[in-house]
Amino acid sequence: MPRLHCSGKGVRLMEYTKEALSFEVQADRLLKRGLVADRDELIQRLSSVSYYRLSGYLYPYRKEGSDEFREGTRLGEVWNRYCFDRRLRVLMLDAIERIEVSIRTKTVYHFSHAHGAFGYCDVSAFPKMKNRKTFPNWHGAHKLRNDRSGILIMMCWDFLRKISPTSRWRERVEALFREYPEVPSINLGLTEDWMNHPIWKP
Repeated sequence: MPRLHCSGKGVRLMEYTKEALSFEVQADRLLKRGLVADRDELIQRLSSVSYYRLSGYLYPYRKEGSDEFREGTRLGEVWNRYCFDRRLRVLMLDAIERIEVSIRTKTVYHFSHAHGAFGYCDVSAFPKMKNRKTFPNWHGAHKLRNDRSGILIMMCWDFLRKISPTSRWRERVEALFREYPEVPSINLGLTEDWMNHPIWKP
């Protein structure tokens, strides 16, 4: 079945040969590659999070240059990493939402006091837009890195401790890491004693 393929060189048709597989076949494929798991449990997991989502968490367990998994790769460990990641994502979204609302509130407050309720309609109230070439290329193509989550965690807490001094977000993050001690903090760009960092400590 042909499908569209988009790239920097344009759009072209390519032949797509993969067929849709049942959860049972997907499970058998993972088991054949060396994943240690109860087949029924694996089928249930696949039916709830999908093959490709789970595959993302299985990738670090692959043998180099092979689709097979390292010896002793167990579904339980992989599933714990998925659960940790999902819960950390929820905590991060909670923090980002609070930070966004706070910044928007302060921006509107100071802007309206400086320029009036309808100041946003006055073009002169805004700085002249500079040529975009003078700004850093923040959105450019850079090397993909997955070890920067720790920096974002620290940044979120540094904001939250200022806008919401009574927030227990820090304690919730620490509790999550303690619940999943098998998840290496270094994979997120954090040192082993990151909870003692001056930015993080209360």
